[in-house]
Amino acid sequence: MSSERQPMRWLDRDRCAYDAEDDSYVCPNGKLRVRTHDNVPMRQHVYRASRTARRACPFRAQCSPGRNSRTVTRSYDHALGCINS
Repeated sequence: MSSERQPMRWLDRDRCAYDAEDDSYVCPNGKLRVRTHDNVPMRQHVYRASRTARRACPFRAQCSPGRNSRTVTRSYDHALGCINS
């Protein structure tokens, strides 16, 4: 198994800015992604932009090819100090 990381996709979580006050992310296109639910078995918070914002996004093909939507997830254990605020 190779130890090389896969190339960064256009909308990896690390390319989104985290807003701790609102518990949300802002994507590189400036669209808000709010926490929609938790995936308890996987111990993750799940964030998603509104349907209107997703459909109108000019980068949709790069962000979520072949999918109806793009989610950003954050582990319950992820240290927020390493994310933009």
